[in-house]
Amino acid sequence: MYSTTFTAANLGYTPVVVSDCVASVRGEDSHEMTLELMALSFAWVMPGDEVVKLLTSGQSTPLPLIAVTSAVNAPPTMATYA
Repeated sequence: MYSTTFTAANLGYTPVVVSDCVASVRGEDSHEMTLELMALSFAWVMPGDEVVKLLTSGQSTPLPLIAVTSAVNAPPTMATYA
């Protein structure tokens, strides 16, 4: 997830990491540290209900906006919202 999010940011996207949809096989401490690093550096990190609220509120969002989610043992998925 970190690599995908980092790459999206380097390509000019504003990555959004849905924090309650991702996990780590390296343990909870590593997972929380990675989420915090991304939030401080190059991504919006927020729970799914906040992402849904943002996308359905009708408010404008910085474009392009990309949501990066992943589940344990599943490939990451990316959806672009315009």
